[in-house]
This record gives sequence, C-alpha cells and structure tokens, in this order.
Amino acid sequence: MTAPSRSEPAPPRSPLDLLELAPSGPSEAPPSPARGPSARPARAFRRGMVTIACELRTQRVVQFYRRDFTPISHWLDALDRARDFRHVDTRTASEAEHLISAHLAAVQHLFHDSTLRIEALLAAQGLANVPIRYADPVTVAAPIVHPVAHVYLRVLSVADDAFSALERAWLLGLVDTRARRGEEARFRKALRGIATLVREQYSQMARLLRESRGGAASEFAEPAEPAEPAEPGDPAEPPAPAPRHPIPWWRADEAHAGPPLS
Repeated sequence: MTAPSRSEPAPPRSPLDLLELAPSGPSEAPPSPARGPSARPARAFRRGMVTIACELRTQRVVQFYRRDFTPISHWLDALDRARDFRHVDTRTASEAEHLISAHLAAVQHLFHDSTLRIEALLAAQGLANVPIRYADPVTVAAPIVHPVAHVYLRVLSVADDAFSALERAWLLGLVDTRARRGEEARFRKALRGIATLVREQYSQMARLLRESRGGAASEFAEPAEPAEPAEPGDPAEPPAPAPRHPIPWWRADEAHAGPPLS
C-alpha cells in the first residue's frame, strides 16, 4: 500500500482536471483529466487546492472514494466558508470540524488496529512474507480543498490496507468466509458513517443560515445520502452525483445578506 504522498504534477488547466481515477501501472504519467458528472462539484471550489496522489487497491475503497470524496469535500469547504458571515458564530463551524476530525481519528484507529491484528495472525503462521497482488489497482489524484479532506484521504488509505489484509488472510485460509464478510460489513459501516456525519454537520449549518435569514434562502436543498456501493462482483454502478446546488448555499446567502466580513 502506498501512503498518500504529495505529488508535483503540472498545474491543471481547471479544477475539473483533478477528479479522475486512472489505473496505475508501470507508467508514471499522471491520471487523465476527469470527465462526466463526478467532476461538476469542483466548480464550487473557488480557493486554492493541492493534489495528493494515492494508490487504492481494493474495489470497495475505490467505490467509496468515487462516491463520497467529492461531496465530503464540498460539505467541508462549505462549513469553512460559513465563518465569513456576520450572523454565524465561528465557534459553530469550529465545533463541527472538531467533531468530524475526532470521528475520522477513531475510524482510522479502527482500520489500523484491524490491520495489525491480521498481520500478527499471518506472522504467527509464518505467512507474513506472502504478498497479495491486485490486477487493477487505481491511482487517484485527489484535490484537497480542506485539511480535513486530506485526513479523510488518509483514512481511505488505511481502510484499503485493512480490506487488503483481511482478503489476504482469507485467501491463505486463516479467516473463514463468514468472518471475512462480517468484518467487511463493519468496515463498510465505519466508512459510511463518515459521510453521514459530515452531511449532518453541513445540513445543520445550512439550517442555521436559513433560520438567521428568516427562511429566505429556500434554494438550500438538504443533501441526499448517496447509495451504498455495490458488492464486489455486482455490475458496476456509476458514481452517484454529489448534492446539486445551482448556487452554493454560502453564495446564495451572500446574495441575501450582503458581502461577508473581509
């Protein structure tokens, strides 16, 4: 597993170039520009961003990246922008970010601890040096628009390690199918919980802004929960679109409330 690391690709021509998934291989060429609905939410990001390269080997984690990384980044960016408005207590946004960060740390610990336990089991059976290989690992060039989004990418990397270690133990006969599927269900629940928490914090901030303006910003739709990724082996499903906001809620509120504090 390759941990997330900073890369220095040529600057993209637009933020839409930063949301592509491309199979990794012997070539070191950066992923090709993204196309399709998954790239659209990047248009809402109006500040700087950095690109972090990360290799993901397991289909399950790749699916979570495709489904959740863009909307989670959108919601985190929106929470941060809420600080710009006079009628928002900045402590509210800070508390939301602290809550999300603490949850991410707990989930990361869960995956890291599981990987260590499986590796100890493999070592006890003299199988620690037996590697697992994947035919089609994926290298992502993840656009980081918020520090917590970078933490989330690290969590996905550690989750990829945990799914891979569990599969390796199963292939070597150290874990039966029932135990494997039960542990994978626990992993999926932990990853789903991240998007749920970030979405809830975003929704609470959006409601706060609407209430502070007397409900005038009726275009602020509540984000929908993305569908669960398909089980490995099921027909591939296209990534669910991120929540649609023709005008991001912080910009729409700006139209009603006047310019934010500089």
